[in-house]
Amino acid sequence: MNCKSPLVPLHQTCLSLWLFCAATVANAGVVINEVHFEPADAAEASEFIELLNPDAEAVDISGWKLTSAVDFTFAPGTRIEPDGYLLVAKDPAGFKAEFGGDALGPWAGGLNNSGESIELDDATGNRIDRVDYRAGFPWPTLSAGRGGSMELIHPDLDNDLGSSWRYSKAQSAARTHCCARHRRVGAIGSVAARHRSQ
Repeated sequence: MNCKSPLVPLHQTCLSLWLFCAATVANAGVVINEVHFEPADAAEASEFIELLNPDAEAVDISGWKLTSAVDFTFAPGTRIEPDGYLLVAKDPAGFKAEFGGDALGPWAGGLNNSGESIELDDATGNRIDRVDYRAGFPWPTLSAGRGGSMELIHPDLDNDLGSSWRYSKAQSAARTHCCARHRRVGAIGSVAARHRSQ
């Protein structure tokens, strides 16, 4: 009887490990974390998109772009700090009037109230993240015209799925995400929410 050895050659093991690590790294990094696409008052210019860097190292996003629904290019030297957020608004002045904080912008284009795709590409055109949001179930239904936004429940979730998001009340001052890899409880929470609490 000719029995083959169950042992896997070392080079195959190393290749499998490399592929696993590469896939893990590809899934890490900056995510589209919050979207405010339909203010309660249609006259308000407070639409915004929030990016989150959930990792332990700062990320230089010089030359990165928000595309599809909106068109915005991040200026040279733009960084997102560890556990940090970056807001981009349709109208930074309108955002400041509504939330009391600063945001980058303005962007060209707009966020469709019934839903559309938001894409984040790096400076070489590689896709970093994508959200194809909708206004109806299973997406947070209260985010449509109720004055709040929709916020990603956890940065490791697939943010192209409606079930990965929740409604974020405009008056919310503190939102906590439980994530073991973050260095402190409450490290993740919307910048817009923190502005509202000030």
